[in-house]
Amino acid sequence: MEVAKCCRMVPFGSIIAACVVIAGGIGFFYTFDKGVTEFFVQINAIYGLANDVNNGLGMANKTSGKDLITFDTKAVSIPVSIVFCGLAVAFLISSFICTFVIGQFYYSNVRSHNENCFTRFFGSPVIAAIDVIIAYIWFLTWAVVVCASAFLGAAYVVFINIANSVCWEVDKLSASGKCVDLTRLPIIGDLVKQLAGITGEKLHLSLCSNNKEIICGNGRDKTWYFIGGFVGCFIALIGIVHFLMCMSSNYSRLLAMKREKEPRVRVSPYAGSIDELKPRPDPAFGSLNSIGRVYPEISEGTQFRIQRPQVRY
Repeated sequence: MEVAKCCRMVPFGSIIAACVVIAGGIGFFYTFDKGVTEFFVQINAIYGLANDVNNGLGMANKTSGKDLITFDTKAVSIPVSIVFCGLAVAFLISSFICTFVIGQFYYSNVRSHNENCFTRFFGSPVIAAIDVIIAYIWFLTWAVVVCASAFLGAAYVVFINIANSVCWEVDKLSASGKCVDLTRLPIIGDLVKQLAGITGEKLHLSLCSNNKEIICGNGRDKTWYFIGGFVGCFIALIGIVHFLMCMSSNYSRLLAMKREKEPRVRVSPYAGSIDELKPRPDPAFGSLNSIGRVYPEISEGTQFRIQRPQVRY
């Protein structure tokens, strides 16, 4: 019985949700950071080719020798992942407190109304309602992150497929000593022109077998990092939904417990309370028993007549 009572005070649902959220969040931040970093490296490589074209044409370029994207993804992913995991741990602690308070009230033999300030504060319906609101905001924010990761992953898949097709064309022409003109390609050519700041059509940027490694060399394809990041992000979203359900359940049970603790006042439609409207005994008819019902006083020799109900067919 003691083991069963202790198990009732353990929020197994919140523990599972916390494990799912933390595992999915760490997997997302790690894999997505790897994929985005490599994506930026490849874009900077194309931008470096555009700088070389500018220098070859005798044009002044203030960004020559610099990368286009210098954003440090780890400076964002590490603090956000810490906050993300800390929020999951905070929800788990809140679930432990709520479950303990509810278990003490419903499953304990003696219902104690003298809780300490800590359990009285964190086990109140107000704090549970705040947890529900934060869980809703967390869910909506993470749903946007899921959509953004899916969009960025799809963009990278398109980019890497075009890059692989270009490299395949370079390998095919390398035997004859020819190169591929990137400016004549539908997407990469426009990207190079935009990066180089050149609007004319006399731009020729060749990609040969000796410099193709900067775009699509061995290990440059990070598609699986984006796929893994999206899967981890979606798993974390499922855990957040589970947390939202647990927080809503805790709020409902704490609110019901608070209503059960409050003294019930019976209200009468008449003026005054029900206690003031107790039936009064009539000495000529009978006496009043302990629950307020009036019974007639029966003396010896009293005859009763039982009248059967009339049944109509």
